[in-house]
Amino acid sequence: MAKILKEAPLTTAAARARLSDGLHWRRMDAEIHIGYRRTVRRSGAWLVRWRAGKGYKQEPIGTADDAMRPDGREVFSYAHAEVEARRIVSVRREEAARAAEGPALPDITVAIAVTEYIAHRQAGERERRGHRPRSYDASSRLGLHVTDDPIAAVKLIALRKDDLRQWRARMTAKKLAASSVTRTANDLRAALNLAADMHSARLPGTVLLEIKAGFKTKAAAAAPARMAVLRDGEVLAIIAAAREVDHETDQNGDLLAMVSLLAATGARWDQIARLKVEDVNLRAGRLSIPVSDKGRGTKLVSHITIPILPDVVALLRPRASKRASTAPLLERDRLKQVAFAEWVKDRRGPWGAASDLARPWRVILARAGLPSDVVPYSLRHSSIVRMLRQNVPVSLVAKLHDTSVEIIERHYGKFIASALDDIAAAAMLSLSPKVSGVADFGKERASRQTKKPVAAQKLKTAARDTVNAA
Repeated sequence: MAKILKEAPLTTAAARARLSDGLHWRRMDAEIHIGYRRTVRRSGAWLVRWRAGKGYKQEPIGTADDAMRPDGREVFSYAHAEVEARRIVSVRREEAARAAEGPALPDITVAIAVTEYIAHRQAGERERRGHRPRSYDASSRLGLHVTDDPIAAVKLIALRKDDLRQWRARMTAKKLAASSVTRTANDLRAALNLAADMHSARLPGTVLLEIKAGFKTKAAAAAPARMAVLRDGEVLAIIAAAREVDHETDQNGDLLAMVSLLAATGARWDQIARLKVEDVNLRAGRLSIPVSDKGRGTKLVSHITIPILPDVVALLRPRASKRASTAPLLERDRLKQVAFAEWVKDRRGPWGAASDLARPWRVILARAGLPSDVVPYSLRHSSIVRMLRQNVPVSLVAKLHDTSVEIIERHYGKFIASALDDIAAAAMLSLSPKVSGVADFGKERASRQTKKPVAAQKLKTAARDTVNAA
């Protein structure tokens, strides 16, 4: 039979003064008791106990305000002691829950967070594509600039914003391109955020704040990226060069198909690489492009349907005919090494990371006579700007390119302004009569006045003829 707690009067110093020496308890709730230890000294001491399993755990709180003024830090009144008792119990219970969930918390380091992040990305890729995961540029960047850096050994529980800022300073000291530093920092931030989410029960809430503060940079510190918008002739030159390079390197049209679809659709690399045979409707001339993996949350749609012109249909016809509906639409030859500097075709497989296009792209740019800093993403910029210049509504441009109106307005605002200027100019009244049509209007009015009597005479003649006939 459980013992019945005999509660002691502990709320005031006068009541505690009448207690005998020893330990006295008072109930706070069903599982927490606040205690008071009276001694021969003038001041007693507070403590708390709480149920843990089949027994109780106990911890001191501080000195009671029997002879000193309470300050809530070292000397506690009864009210102060109650608050501190609940705080102690809450912290200890949270620590016990964390300890029961997994290995010791200090074992989670930045290096482990990076490893878990890469595995998470590969698992997601396997689920989306249904085949073995591709290699990621992110894994090589993180391996080179994070796991080989002193920050790799920093424990996640001890990670501070200064650790991240010092790591970025070391990255900048390597004289890497600003875009490379930014991409690597974004990858590391994603890895740390994932680790903080996965191990949230065993990490303090301040970890996310430290990560956010560590990656925060001044807006002026990062130079805006150059947006290379290509003219239609330059895009066609790229496609012509891709056709030549494809033929010279015996790629069976694989390179030409990839570059042509990037140019024709304005989609991102990952969207084109994930296309399947079932996403092409050759008869209707339509292409259903998978939505991008960018952003958070669940997308409302899985595909975006866009029209494609007959030349694109002709290009895709041999790749979509007589193949399994779930097969990758665009594939390429995979090579294997049989001897030193000797490679042979091994099998067909889907395109992987965007870096698969890096080497042939440099040859294509040289053949097309374009600067070497033009990237494949320029084809997307050019597609968006082409539609804006053709006065296509911004909402439709955003929908066809799987983005938002806000992003279009933010990054392509000057092109929207130019297109709107053309529309407004066409609707304005010119002060020149020849341009505005005032002179023509005057001539037309005079002509109507001249023709009016003639028309009336014709009506009279017709009426007279009708009467005579009757």
